[in-house]
Amino acid sequence: MNVVIVSAVFPPEPVVTAQTSFQIADELFHDGHQVTVLAPFPNAPTAGSSKAIGVTLPSGEHGFSVIRCFSFLSRKSTMGSRLLENMGFAITCSARVLFLPRPDVLYMNSWVIVCSGMVSAAAWLRSIPVAMSIQDVYPESLSQQKRISTHSLLFRVLRALDRRIAHSAKALIVISDQFRETYRVDRGVPAERIHVLQNWERQAPSTWMPAAPTACVRNTASSITRCWLSMRATLVQQRG
Repeated sequence: MNVVIVSAVFPPEPVVTAQTSFQIADELFHDGHQVTVLAPFPNAPTAGSSKAIGVTLPSGEHGFSVIRCFSFLSRKSTMGSRLLENMGFAITCSARVLFLPRPDVLYMNSWVIVCSGMVSAAAWLRSIPVAMSIQDVYPESLSQQKRISTHSLLFRVLRALDRRIAHSAKALIVISDQFRETYRVDRGVPAERIHVLQNWERQAPSTWMPAAPTACVRNTASSITRCWLSMRATLVQQRG
């Protein structure tokens, strides 16, 4: 299986999601699959270290390719700065998806709506099945942060876009039962497309800690493989 992984963060970024994306790529590679990672240049701790566009890093000891795509660096965690970073990566990453050798499946763990929408559109143009990881629900998350109102036109537009993007994916990988119900009930995604893989577990009544990474990574890799197998089975039925 030829897999492309689109990740909004990737080592050496010092965040859990970056390590998870690396571990998923490594797991798939050691399962015998061909893996290519599309990721932006590190935003932290070395923001501004490179301005090259679309640099392919050598595979090295890990065996899979990492292609760094241009994005605007976000030195401040403001909505405008993050949106600019999101849009820059969305454009360059989508172009890569359009012109790379066609993969069997695309796994995406990236910024929602703008980046996920553009990458999903590029995948749709090439009939690439997408398995999408959802770590937060937008625009509901923005509403909880008091950044937009649930009664605003912007909220309704963003929710409609998120619904369309979710429906375009062959598999949604969500981190909680609550997220699953949001996408099943509010977004109308068929239940069989939604997979709950919790990457946090309760250690005490008021404490949540990262779940065992090996199990989470293996389950995610299995979901990506199932997405590919399901798509292949559908094609066989159509041709038969």
